[in-house]
Amino acid sequence: MYFRRCLFVILFVFLVVTTAQAQTIQSVEVRMFQDKDLVALSLGGQQIPELNSIEGDKPRLYVDLHSDHKPDIPAEIPGTGRFIKQVRTAFHPARTTFRVVIDLVGDRNFAIDQAYYLSEDQFVVTISER
Repeated sequence: MYFRRCLFVILFVFLVVTTAQAQTIQSVEVRMFQDKDLVALSLGGQQIPELNSIEGDKPRLYVDLHSDHKPDIPAEIPGTGRFIKQVRTAFHPARTTFRVVIDLVGDRNFAIDQAYYLSEDQFVVTISER
């Protein structure tokens, strides 16, 4: 009985780890509106990203996502809105991380909203003026 319980725990941990490694990012989309800009990350495998920011002369937001391979996403996506200069992406194989950086226009006060839509497996960052 003890052996079966240990085997079950090992298999469960293996499934959790392999499922976590299978998470990927499907696409990055930049949308511009009259009063806001947004970046939508379509994810493959439910992972709730953590949005971070860097303030200063070159303000930016970034999200690190677990990915075991480089997704087919452009390294740079231009932003033509009021708040986003561009979106940059990079894959870091040693850390199995895919980073999305949102470069912001430097002379504004921003209001940043983020939402994770579970049913669509999509993380959306909305930037508007405060």
